[in-house]
Amino acid sequence: SVLAEAGEKETLMLDIGTNGEMVLGKSGSYVCCATAAGPAFEGAEIAMGMPAASGAISKVWLEDGKICCSTINDAPAVGICGSGLIDALAVFLETELLDETGLIADEDEVEEAYAGYLGEDEDGTCVYLTDTVKVTQADVRKLQLAKASIAAGIRILLSERNISVTDVEQVILAGGFGSFLNKKSAAAIGLIPEELEPVTISVGNAAGEGAGDALCGTVHTQKVQRCLYGRNVFRIKN
Repeated sequence: SVLAEAGEKETLMLDIGTNGEMVLGKSGSYVCCATAAGPAFEGAEIAMGMPAASGAISKVWLEDGKICCSTINDAPAVGICGSGLIDALAVFLETELLDETGLIADEDEVEEAYAGYLGEDEDGTCVYLTDTVKVTQADVRKLQLAKASIAAGIRILLSERNISVTDVEQVILAGGFGSFLNKKSAAAIGLIPEELEPVTISVGNAAGEGAGDALCGTVHTQKVQRCLYGRNVFRIKN
């Protein structure tokens, strides 16, 4: 149903999670691929990562020179979920707690107002969001790998469509994680191209709704025509 609603607009559809499924196209002709993003977006293999459950930091923002965060159910912070981690890295970049390579700064390299967020643990420098919840250098590297996988998939689809990023007219974020993803933060860390932030929307659990439509017979059967170059990229035509 999401494909049908895309209509004549060049549309990029993203379902971001352990596997980053994505589709790009319009007018019944699409290319699609899946990238192995890994579990970082879902809080796994992150020092204080956790699912989007009570007590998980889910949003992080900068306000009046302070790093602020909120948790699910407004419970005491016990960890951080994927959306909070992406927000945190965007804020770290803005405050220069993190450089463009993903390296956490030393105290003498940042403004005094933000130096107090830096700390040390057994693995080196980290950034504290609360007195107990931190983001480590290893966390940053794992998120970089995950977001690079998604970004690479988008570039491949653009290449297969022989278009540039500015030709994309809308981006649809699907899935439980995508529904809570801050598109500004996603653009800030390079998860999606900055040019696409203004045309990005979230649609919730589109996979579940699509499966329901398929079971009810309201979606036309789609045929995979060919696989391109062994890269898990497919062309689909209604």
